[in-house]
Amino acid sequence: MIHRNAAALAIIAALSASPASSGVCNEMGSLAESIMALRQGGMPVAQTIDALVPEDMEKPIADLFMSIILQAYGHIGYSSEKARQRSIVEFANMITVACYKELK
Repeated sequence: MIHRNAAALAIIAALSASPASSGVCNEMGSLAESIMALRQGGMPVAQTIDALVPEDMEKPIADLFMSIILQAYGHIGYSSEKARQRSIVEFANMITVACYKELK
């Protein structure tokens, strides 16, 4: 499972280093992959939010995490392992591509 502080720190570090850095998009893709893995693993959305978005998290980072969580839970949960893995990879790619588009 993703460690919320490590993920938040990685995103903050990437944003601080250079807003136009590809590192932030890679970190967002990794975050998206971890969140979709939780979703495909059957973790309830409320439990995911509680685990990854503590009340003391900085608002911009909390908003980012919430956005990705809600997008992941908007996707169907699959029963076959192959479909779950495909969903995880596709979701991570979708978030990563969206990030790169924002950097253009």
